[in-house]
Amino acid sequence: MQKLIKSDCKYLKTKKSHIPDLNKPDGWRTNASKTGSYWCTKSMRATGPDDYVVTPEDCQLGRSCFIPTDF
Repeated sequence: MQKLIKSDCKYLKTKKSHIPDLNKPDGWRTNASKTGSYWCTKSMRATGPDDYVVTPEDCQLGRSCFIPTDF
């Protein structure tokens, strides 16, 4: 079973983030989707301002561009 990794970076987005599940509004922030495409709203690319890939696994505390989301 694949371990789910959650990101709380406010810049991480995917198309599912615009159609939230009412039971799990932040559920899209996990890497559960094998076909999900992610982008950074700060760089507006599939890589962040630091030129590293944008995924829930990679957008974590310790990354220079990481800003926590206020839930």
